[in-house]
Amino acid sequence: MLLSCGDALIDFLPVRAADGRDAMAPVVGGSCLNIAVGMARLGAAAGFVGGLSTDMFGQMIASHATASGVDLRFAARSGRQTTLAFVRMEDGEPRYAFYDEGSAARSWRHVTGAMPFAGIRAVHVGSTTLVDEAAAAHAMALAVEARAAGAGVAFDPNCRPALVTDRAVYRARIADFIAAADIVRMSDVDFAFLHDDADMTAVATQWLAAGARLVVVTRGGAGA
Repeated sequence: MLLSCGDALIDFLPVRAADGRDAMAPVVGGSCLNIAVGMARLGAAAGFVGGLSTDMFGQMIASHATASGVDLRFAARSGRQTTLAFVRMEDGEPRYAFYDEGSAARSWRHVTGAMPFAGIRAVHVGSTTLVDEAAAAHAMALAVEARAAGAGVAFDPNCRPALVTDRAVYRARIADFIAAADIVRMSDVDFAFLHDDADMTAVATQWLAAGARLVVVTRGGAGA
């Protein structure tokens, strides 16, 4: 089985209402949930790890995941609210307003020894839940335990600068996750937020020397 651990939320996407006014449509999202859904739709045994609410939006997320074949046995259900993200496009890039305090996603906690790693080939971690110190610590604990058990670890920071209050602390946290990963993937926008104008190839070479086996930086229309 392949597991994806992190965010599962509702994106409110901009649409045009029938009367011509601007409106927002709720859509199941969260990059880590999307990865689990993508893996399952490609025919892999895939599961989602993280916090899911039992509220109306949480039920939407669970139904969407289950319909796509995602195993939710490792998801922790609670009455805490679902993370909501309102999206607006600016200069071709999405901008987000998150409502995440006290959410089910942030409240997820890893329990050492709870995962049957003998049957898990790889674990993916990343995205918005890593902004929160406690949630990030539990995601790291999962990654460390997975790697020690022989499972691969994939990491994608999927940075959301609007959520980051201390950039230096966040950068150091992301560096720790990169050091714990076998596969590192990020966008050029993520790279710029984390490393300013540093040379991508030089930084990727450092990551490979430190233990990563594959590094990918995507650049939109310019390829990877």
